[in-house]
Amino acid sequence: MERQQAAVAAARSHRDANGAAIVAEFVDLLALPNVSRHLEDVARVADHIVAMLTARGVQARVVTRAGAGPIVVGRYEVAAATTTVGFYAHYDGQPIDQADWQVEPFKPTLFTAPVEDGGTEVPPPIGDDDIDPEWRLYARSSSDDKAPIVAICAALDAMRLGDVTPTANLLFLFEGEEEISSKAKRKSARPISPTTWTTCGMSSRKQTSG
Repeated sequence: MERQQAAVAAARSHRDANGAAIVAEFVDLLALPNVSRHLEDVARVADHIVAMLTARGVQARVVTRAGAGPIVVGRYEVAAATTTVGFYAHYDGQPIDQADWQVEPFKPTLFTAPVEDGGTEVPPPIGDDDIDPEWRLYARSSSDDKAPIVAICAALDAMRLGDVTPTANLLFLFEGEEEISSKAKRKSARPISPTTWTTCGMSSRKQTSG
């Protein structure tokens, strides 16, 4: 329990001290087009995620298959760990119908509250700016499903800065064609066998926020 409490405390401390930086990294990821069938765009997102994970000490690589969206696989090995926890998310998104959007889908836009509740646009936070929990960041895949990837990276930062070591090895599998089939994931995941899988996802009330 003490270890769990330490991890939670580290996460909260990191969020409070680095909220603007976390949002900035999220904005950078959201600005990358990710429509599933546009394979060149999706490949660029995969490379970007590999760089994000590598910066946190994760052994990350891109797994490619002809005609399919690439899969990002990452491993974080913990000395003496006997179990492995897998985290799954996807980074591709559905096609864009601009008529359904009030913002540009790949120009992340921050609002003071949900648009339907009268939220107004504000500039992204910088430096030591506080983060208002009522803010909403609108862009394609801001909820489904790039958000968990940024959250995982922030959690890894928090553990490192808080001197918290995971008790299990960590495995990350982020795919680039969930919105159209997941065929490549089913084939690539066969040799991957963590002790348990955690599916990371966030839902949105309005299409403009996801």
